[in-house]
Amino acid sequence: MIRHLQIRWISVILFGCLFPKCVVYGQAGDPSPATGVREVISRLKTSLETKDIDLFSSCLSPTQMKGIEEQKRNLLETWKKFSYSLDIMGLPQVNVNGASADAELMVIFSLRNAEGVSTSMPPVKMVLQFREEDGRWKISDGRLEWSLPPK
Repeated sequence: MIRHLQIRWISVILFGCLFPKCVVYGQAGDPSPATGVREVISRLKTSLETKDIDLFSSCLSPTQMKGIEEQKRNLLETWKKFSYSLDIMGLPQVNVNGASADAELMVIFSLRNAEGVSTSMPPVKMVLQFREEDGRWKISDGRLEWSLPPK
C-alpha cells in the first residue's frame, strides 16, 4: 500500500524547497484551452529555473496573491540558497471545463545549493487548478503528492 503526502504548492515555496518562475499563457481566442494551460505550466517552469519573480507572480490567480509580498521575499531568499531545475515527465494531462481547468503532471525537481551540491528528488505528482481570468489562464490552486514507502 502506498501512502500519499499532499502539500499545497504555495506552502512548498514558503518552506524554501521547490518552485521557480512561471508565466501566464493562453490569450482569449487561442485554438485550444488545454494549450493555454500547458503554456502557463511552461512559464512556471521557466520562472523557477530563471528565478524570475515577476514571471512567477504572473502565473497566479489573484486568489493566490494574498500575502504575495511576503511570499515573494521568502522565495527570493530561497533562490539565494538554491537553484532549481524542473523536469516534466511526458505531456501534462489537462481537463478543461469552461473557465476552469485541472492539470496533472509528473515532475522531478533538482536542487543545487550555493556550494554547488546537487540533488534530485524522487518524481512527484503536481496537481494544479486553473481559472481563466481576463482571457488568460492562471493557477488558482495546487498541490504536490509524493508517494511514500509503506511503514
